[in-house]
Amino acid sequence: MDESERGYYAMTTNLEHVTWMGGSSPLPVIEISVEEYAYAMELYFEQREEYRAYWKDHGRQHEQDYAEMFWNRARHDAHATYREATS
Repeated sequence: MDESERGYYAMTTNLEHVTWMGGSSPLPVIEISVEEYAYAMELYFEQREEYRAYWKDHGRQHEQDYAEMFWNRARHDAHATYREATS
């Protein structure tokens, strides 16, 4: 994903990424900060692009099956990253 595609979501890249390894779960989307949501979206799109790059046209038929998994991983990682940044 190049810089022009990242747009608004690139504003959070100055954080050190933390992978969620347990502990507290993310709050509902409506209750999180705009920055945490933007970071989750950035992580989601990054995972989706990596999936597309690897599977090319063969994976398109299954992409929707993985979308929820990508989103959940992105939400939990964004939560862990912001939890670490504010502690």
